[in-house]
Amino acid sequence: MTKGFLTLVTQKNCSKCRKAEEMLKQAGLQFKEVDASSKTGRTFAASKCIILTPTLILSDSDGTEICRAASEEEIKDMIKSSEIF
Repeated sequence: MTKGFLTLVTQKNCSKCRKAEEMLKQAGLQFKEVDASSKTGRTFAASKCIILTPTLILSDSDGTEICRAASEEEIKDMIKSSEIF
């Protein structure tokens, strides 16, 4: 169970995004995926200053960002860290 909620920002045809998605699923974590290649996704990414995909954001119940990871290694570390659990 997470302290808040996870959002994974991805793009179509992004192999690193698919790997990040699979890591989250294997860890049994629930998350919302936002496609940064869609109009809504671009707006969300811009509002969060996201320039790389995949980006994983942990937010609290109020929607305030707690932490983020913007590379495969950072996402692995974030999944393993106690910040999420």
